[in-house]
Amino acid sequence: MKFLLLVAIFSPVPVLCCDLLTEYENGGKCCKKCPPGKRMRVEDVSCLDPVCLDCADGEYQDTYTKETKCKRQPDCDPNLNFKVPFLRSKIEEVSCICKEGYHCSSKVCDTCVINSDCEPGQRVLQQATRFDNTKCTACEEGTFSPTRSLSTVCQEWTKCQHGVLAEGNSTSDIKCKEENIHEGLIVLTVLLILGLIGVLIWFGVKKGNCCPSLKEKQDVFLKTFRVLLKQCTGDYIEQQEEDKIDEEKQLHQPQENTENTEACPEESKTENGMIVAQERGKGSIVAQPETAYSDASEKDFSC
Repeated sequence: MKFLLLVAIFSPVPVLCCDLLTEYENGGKCCKKCPPGKRMRVEDVSCLDPVCLDCADGEYQDTYTKETKCKRQPDCDPNLNFKVPFLRSKIEEVSCICKEGYHCSSKVCDTCVINSDCEPGQRVLQQATRFDNTKCTACEEGTFSPTRSLSTVCQEWTKCQHGVLAEGNSTSDIKCKEENIHEGLIVLTVLLILGLIGVLIWFGVKKGNCCPSLKEKQDVFLKTFRVLLKQCTGDYIEQQEEDKIDEEKQLHQPQENTENTEACPEESKTENGMIVAQERGKGSIVAQPETAYSDASEKDFSC
């Protein structure tokens, strides 16, 4: 009896060994699985030679399977800031990728988040990646960044040649003093132009080619020119030059006509040959004797 038990225990028993990757056990048999990219047909009952169907669009199967359904690919909606996959694989899962300027909010990448800009006074230390946001750092001494940006470098402070008007910092540039010669050249140019115009007007008035109104404009121009010259150069015109200009102005001023320009009264004679004069504003002629006429002519008429 003991012998029979020992024989039963140690006697060889057939053991079923299937390839776990490509096969599965069913009813004491090693049945074949469908390869990646395919699925098992539902009505298929064959174990050793199954009928496998391709996965549909938007589906995939990344391993050997005995399942009758494929897996669904992720929905990378472009309206949610995802890129549209160029190829839809049927043997592996396609990962969604955010479009330019966005990164995934998690490793699953189910949502996209816009990349952050660096604040004023900062620069980009590391550009945003697929899963990480932008990393920033402060601008180095001697540089600045005035606005939000994605620049990897800050702008250098301006090097002043004529002194510093205001110091710079991480968000603003140095303000430099301007060279005084530039302002002096501009003022000198303006004065030369005004002087040339003044000379042309002066000679025009002197030659009598200008009307009285232009003479008045000349006087205004000369006064304005003298004020500008005093303000810009700090030098005053000597009194002799002022007196000379005033004398020339008086010489060219219109002179008042003191002569009697009134028209002489019309003369007429009476029937006896006597000369009579009609006074201005009277409607009748009064005859006077010759002695009266001679006295009246000396007093009233000088034509």
